[in-house]
Amino acid sequence: MASSSSFTKLDAVDDTWKQIQITTFTNWFNNRLRGNLKESKNQVHDLFSDLKDGLMLADLINKLAAPKVVQKVNKNPKFNSQSLENIGASLNFITQQKVRLVNIGEYSSFIIQLFVCD
Repeated sequence: MASSSSFTKLDAVDDTWKQIQITTFTNWFNNRLRGNLKESKNQVHDLFSDLKDGLMLADLINKLAAPKVVQKVNKNPKFNSQSLENIGASLNFITQQKVRLVNIGEYSSFIIQLFVCD
């Protein structure tokens, strides 16, 4: 049986891996938002809070798939349902384009909760 200290070490490795993934994706996201510009008016500082309303996700998809393709977004979402609709519009576009989302299938409801739920 594993000792509690070995679980603590595993948790630390898992936390380190998560932080590396968050940092890597945040940097990738910002790089794509900027495009050829040195600075972008939109920038992700906190991956979870900045993507929560779905606007930056739609902005990223519009930059990657120009011309604008995610058009039906609420520009000033005040309710979680409006944020969820924004995220849904982006995910629907991705699905319509037959983009295969890798490694999020079983986590998709968890991802939506991270973005939308307080």
